[in-house]
Amino acid sequence: MPTGCAVASLCTAGVLCVGGPVSSVEDSPAAVPRDAGALHGRAVVPGSAYRPGPAAVPVRLRAAGGLVADLVPVATGIDGALHPPAAPGKAGWWALGASAGAAHGTLLVAGHVDTEAGEPGTFEPLGRLDMGTTVDVTGVDGSVRAYRVTARLGYPRQRLPVGLFSRHGPHRLALVTCGGAYDEEAGAYEEDLVLYATPVTARPGT
Repeated sequence: MPTGCAVASLCTAGVLCVGGPVSSVEDSPAAVPRDAGALHGRAVVPGSAYRPGPAAVPVRLRAAGGLVADLVPVATGIDGALHPPAAPGKAGWWALGASAGAAHGTLLVAGHVDTEAGEPGTFEPLGRLDMGTTVDVTGVDGSVRAYRVTARLGYPRQRLPVGLFSRHGPHRLALVTCGGAYDEEAGAYEEDLVLYATPVTARPGT
């Protein structure tokens, strides 16, 4: 029985892993064993209507299907790990990555799929979001950046692409949680689930 999504760790090599040692991979079709949605990550680029404005620290995200999270900045600690907040309704924004509405780079947010008590975690709804779902990210300035989900990919545990951890390349949103079956022997889920979303618009807060 799952005892909660293992703590996501950002190892010194710049790769999000779930417990244990890391084996990094590049963004490539070979690194994507299971297409759980639509496009491969390398095909995710901003829509033609996107015009980047002033970037803002993200503080909240919301989408259909019950996905609501207050965002907490997180970075590597003394142990070289990135720990998403365990508190209900919260997720971790990788503060060394892109901000909301940036011109380039990945806005990376990680959250738990369940709790140690076996209850649904903040990012439990990720597996049910449809392609094309809009994810609204509110910045500290009150403006709202909209992103459209274009891909849902399952990567083997500890094998996330290093391209997720970058302030370069086309701007995108990446939501990360545990996925796949729970491995009782390893005490962890078999996959990391990543939803990619492309920026659509930026609009002032109300």
